[in-house]
This record gives sequence, C-alpha cells and structure tokens, in this order.
Amino acid sequence: MKSTEHSTHYKALVSLWFEHGIYVKDNICDELGMSYGDLAGIEVSSIGSIKRLTIERIRSIDEINPDKEALMLLSIFDHIATHHYYFLAEFNLTSRVSWKPHQYDYILDLPIFEWLRSQSRYYKIFKKVYTMLEEEFIDVTMNLRTKGIEPQTVLMSEDEGNKELKEKLVMLIEATIDKIKPLFEEAINEADIVIGSSTFFSSTYFPIETAFLISGIDIGSHALLHPKRGLTVNPFLAYWLLSNLFQLKGEELTLQLIPTTIIAVDTELIFPLKKLKLKVYNPSKTLVQAFWYNKEAEAKQWIKDKVRDIVNYKNSYLVGDLILLFTSPARVQELTVLGLENAETFVDITPYGEFPCKLFIPVIRPYTDIEIEFFYGSAS
Repeated sequence: MKSTEHSTHYKALVSLWFEHGIYVKDNICDELGMSYGDLAGIEVSSIGSIKRLTIERIRSIDEINPDKEALMLLSIFDHIATHHYYFLAEFNLTSRVSWKPHQYDYILDLPIFEWLRSQSRYYKIFKKVYTMLEEEFIDVTMNLRTKGIEPQTVLMSEDEGNKELKEKLVMLIEATIDKIKPLFEEAINEADIVIGSSTFFSSTYFPIETAFLISGIDIGSHALLHPKRGLTVNPFLAYWLLSNLFQLKGEELTLQLIPTTIIAVDTELIFPLKKLKLKVYNPSKTLVQAFWYNKEAEAKQWIKDKVRDIVNYKNSYLVGDLILLFTSPARVQELTVLGLENAETFVDITPYGEFPCKLFIPVIRPYTDIEIEFFYGSAS
C-alpha cells in the first residue's frame, strides 16, 4: 500500500499526441520510489487557486515523440483554419479572412472569457503561434481547398494521379515539422514529466459545457499523415490548451513548463464501476462513420470501445471533467460504484455545513456498463 501523504513538485509539459498519462524520466521514477505502471495522482498548480487531483499511470518519457507532438500541433491549427475560420475571424486571429461574422463577440463581456481579449497574454501567444504556422503551412492547404482540393484526401489517396501533389504535401509537412520540432525537443529535455492533454484539462476548472454550447459540434478529421488518429477540435478548448502550452519571452516563442505536484496514491482507494454514464460532445461523421447512416447504436459502441481502450484499469483512471479531448470529447455524468460502502469516509467542510463523503478512485473494468448520452448541437 502506498501513502497519499508524500508529494513532490515537478515541471510538466503538456502532450498534444497523448490524451492521458504521466510520462516521467528514469531519475524521477527513482526519486519518487515508483516504477513504470504504478498509480500516481497529479495536480496542476498554475491554473488558479483551486487544485484538482487527477489519477494516472506512470509511464516512460521515452514514449513522447517530438515529431508527433509537432505534427499534432500542425494538424490542430490546420483543422481550426478549415472548420473554425469564423472563430479566427471573429477575434482577429488571422488577416486572411476579410469579414467579421459577429457570432461570438457578445461573449467578450463575460468575465470567464476575458482570456479571449486582445490585451490578454493568452491571445498574444495563440496569435503568434497561429501566424507562424499560417505562413509556413496553412496558407498552402487553404489555397488548395479554395480550388476544391482537400489535402487530407490527397494524403490518404493511393491514386497515381495524386502522387505528385501528395509528395509535395508530405515534403511541406515534414519541412514545417522540422522547423517547430526543436521547440518540443528542448522542452522535453528540460521537463521532469509530460502529461496528457486530457490529464491537463481534468486538473483545471475550464467551462467545458459552455464552450460546446457556444461552438457546437466539430465535424471531425484526422491528424495529418495519420489517418487512424482521430481529431475533434473545439476552438475554445484548443485556444485555452495551446495558449497555456506556449509562452512568450519577449518576442520569442517557447513551450511552457507547468508546475505540477505528483502524489503517491493508496491502491486501496480503487473501486470498480458497475455503470458509467458519459455525455459525448462529438457525434462526428468524419470519425464515426455510423453517423452517416444514422446508426446511433453503432456510433455509441465505437465510443465505448475507444473509452475502454484509452481510459481503462490498466492505463488511466476516471478522475476529472474531460476525457478523450481529441478522440471523442466526453464528460462523466453519473457513476455507480461497486463496494462503495467499504470506502473511506471523510468530512467535507462547506459554507453550508459539514457533509460526510466517500474517498474512492473509480475504475472501468471489462464488465462496466457504459451508457452514452450525446450532446446534439449544430455541426461546424
């Protein structure tokens, strides 16, 4: 059994390729007295005064690939330019769109969206990164799209007629990755640990439901050069993630390392789930082909399989607001826990009095019944 009292502070980089996990260096594993595969809790310290513990498995930082991180960054921005250009135009994040839709301007009056204002450091960071990739890559892909040519289709095509254009696109992607990869190499070398993107969101209090209510459902796509790597993007979540991923030192862009705390977790706190209900935010026809044919049952099964594959008792745990950030964004709605009567009880002190609560870590098992509730909005 491991104590929950020991905790240590570490510098963390947020991964774009991996949605879950705590990826650590060998010396950090030794320092923690842990082994790869052990259970650990993590708190992100710099996202406000309130902290939230997220539970993950310890894995090796050798799994983090700078090329894939750079590729995912490029894929996310290319997707935003294609499917969320009105977001870019609304907030003057691009000069390539000559009109302003006035679809979102009202939200700037809401305090929770002050980080979208042009005076904020988050705005300056996001615009700097986007402008860099727009000039290097996105201008080319968007020009092709204006001619009716979808770069994703060309990249996945085996047609001989697309061979020359496909080769040029691959060369452009690889050249762009080579320019931004050093940022990831330097950050990975300097970081103590790397955490998944959903791990990051699960440690914050971001208004996720509001973001989807405003933006609607993303049509979905795939990471460039990786047709099996699904990509679902909410522009508000992506903006928040990417503007926290980078920092500006003068005019120089670097990746930001976030202060985190790693806590050893008592394995006796783990309790299996009998039932799990998820609200899923992407009935995406591109990623889930069953939606083209209105086969909702098949679509639900696809998402259940993804959840079991990524957030299972071997890899990751169900603590936090958002899971599968890019694969299939979902939030936990309800839990039915087996054996909860045996869980440790603690007293939660609130302004309304003291309340007894159960302390437990929910885990998906092969027999867990997963129920899917879809968030239906207008596809963007």
